[in-house]
Amino acid sequence: MSVAWTERSTSPRGGAVAKGDTASTANEAREAITDEISRHPSVLARLVALASFWDEKAGTYRHKLAAHYGADEIDRILRRMHQEVFVTWLALPLRQQEADVTIYLSALGIKSEWFDFRKMGKSCLPHSATLPERDLFLLDLDLIQGLMRY
Repeated sequence: MSVAWTERSTSPRGGAVAKGDTASTANEAREAITDEISRHPSVLARLVALASFWDEKAGTYRHKLAAHYGADEIDRILRRMHQEVFVTWLALPLRQQEADVTIYLSALGIKSEWFDFRKMGKSCLPHSATLPERDLFLLDLDLIQGLMRY
């Protein structure tokens, strides 16, 4: 079987990537989004950022990179990443979650007394999260809010 190399471009790692090579394209798209998301200082900030790409009306994730990599590919990547970051947050011990929230609020310049933890929590739940995961996430945020008051 031969592969038609109609157009080549340089990948971020310096190698050549064939246009249309779906595995390379998917990896490239995921790396680009990961680079963007990892700039956020906390896991919670990454979770909020990923949730911001959700388009409720369309029922899909939207991102500017869709013009380059395709809307379906970007939707698939963002769905997976949103769930992965969500599970990462849930796996943190409560004290680390509290520290992460402190980092998040500090980056925003907001005091915890002014912050609506429950509203933020509901807005950044991935649609693939199970009911127990959702409940645990919101309970953790409630506990953290209580800890931060004292």
